[in-house]
Amino acid sequence: MMMMMMMMMMTMMMIRMMMMMMMMMMMMMMIMMMIRMMMMMMMMMMMMMMMLMMIRMMMMMMMMMMMMMMMSENIFKNDKRNHGVN
Repeated sequence: MMMMMMMMMMTMMMIRMMMMMMMMMMMMMMIMMMIRMMMMMMMMMMMMMMMLMMIRMMMMMMMMMMMMMMMSENIFKNDKRNHGVN
């Protein structure tokens, strides 16, 4: 009887251990997946930020170009007017 009880206990312990191990493994897997997802999200965010920055830079450049064009136009106009006066 005692032997039977011992065997049962042992088996139960083993099963419990196995269950615990499985749970741990599952947890680890979940954590790993989460980390991977986070990394992916971070990468995506970085890419988006880079794209936004690029667009902003392009806009700034365009604005600068427009300003330069306007300035040069004004200068040319002034030159013409001055010549007309002379």
